[in-house]
Amino acid sequence: MLKHARCAIPNLRRRPPLILMFLAFGLMLVACGGASVDPATPTPPAANAQPPATATLATTAQTPDAGAGPDPATVAPTVTAPPAATATATLTLNPTATAGPPPATIIYVADTLNNRIQMFDGVSWSLVPGQGGQGTAAGQFEFPCSVAVDSRGNVYVTDSNNHRIQRFDGEQWEVISDANGSETGQFLLPYGIAVDIYDRVWVADSTNGRLQVFDGVGWTVYNSPFSRPEGVAVDRAGTLYVADTGVNEVVRISADGQRAVLSDGFGAEVGQFDQPWRVTVDGAGNIYVIDFGNARIQKHDGESWSVFLDDPGFGAGQMEEAYGLIATWDGTVYLADTGASRIQVNAGGGWWVLSGGPGIGPTFGEFFRPRGVAVYPPAVSVNWSE
Repeated sequence: MLKHARCAIPNLRRRPPLILMFLAFGLMLVACGGASVDPATPTPPAANAQPPATATLATTAQTPDAGAGPDPATVAPTVTAPPAATATATLTLNPTATAGPPPATIIYVADTLNNRIQMFDGVSWSLVPGQGGQGTAAGQFEFPCSVAVDSRGNVYVTDSNNHRIQRFDGEQWEVISDANGSETGQFLLPYGIAVDIYDRVWVADSTNGRLQVFDGVGWTVYNSPFSRPEGVAVDRAGTLYVADTGVNEVVRISADGQRAVLSDGFGAEVGQFDQPWRVTVDGAGNIYVIDFGNARIQKHDGESWSVFLDDPGFGAGQMEEAYGLIATWDGTVYLADTGASRIQVNAGGGWWVLSGGPGIGPTFGEFFRPRGVAVYPPAVSVNWSE
């Protein structure tokens, strides 16, 4: 039984898919709407909350048969777990550290309409172990929308149409939230997810108009005047960034509760947004936001906005209905190019396609409208030492 608490801490129109073939799945794409709530106001979670227990993960990788992927709706795959965080490094939590983690070694993708989570170890694609395709049991998914990973290698997924959060600890999947609803620990269409430097898990509880945070033991409501938050990120200083889709705002909330709106309202000018969807931040503090209605990604360097990507299409460096992205410590950006069913990467020297697209597929390394991407080691800045 999860423990719950409530707290109040001072302070987000989706166009139709462009490809007609996806209209058949319209009933699966649940509209994001709802009213915000105003929970009670006890104390916030402690800033030094301890992370959950270490997940023990297998260290043996297995290369799947790239041409023989399972039917995601019926088959539970058998592949090995991702390598343990402690296999190559010892993690020291230090919010003031200047060193960054090593480059990303594992990429996780929420393969949304295949109802599964894929992983890439730098050589081959496979499935995170223990999955059972589409369904409601632990390890089964109904429209998994976002994925995140903590410093210990635990994988977290917003299982959106099941209105819940799942965690894979290296051995098994576990549902770590309660039944759908509006109470603490309950969710209605959770979308964005992020992990902070203390391994606390932040979730954009979209239809409930709020954020919730999981400290490894229980959930706390982070009360703030959001309309429909659909993206959340957190930097090394504990600053939150929220894509509040419902009011076309990008919001920054410092660790001491100071709230600022970084965007310039609704519109198509630089710094304006039409349905900001996902937000991420790199090690230098640059903020990247998917401006869905304007078919682009905008970047904020701490002083001003610029357009990072705004070329529609199916070539490298073009995008079609992108829904998910993550930036790493060194500024590498991974993009879930949803409409093209692929993953793209920008490492500072231009875009290239990591895997998937332009069509859809059920085999390893193929995708069906992926909406979320994450990296391990996590993108939050921590001090790593051998």
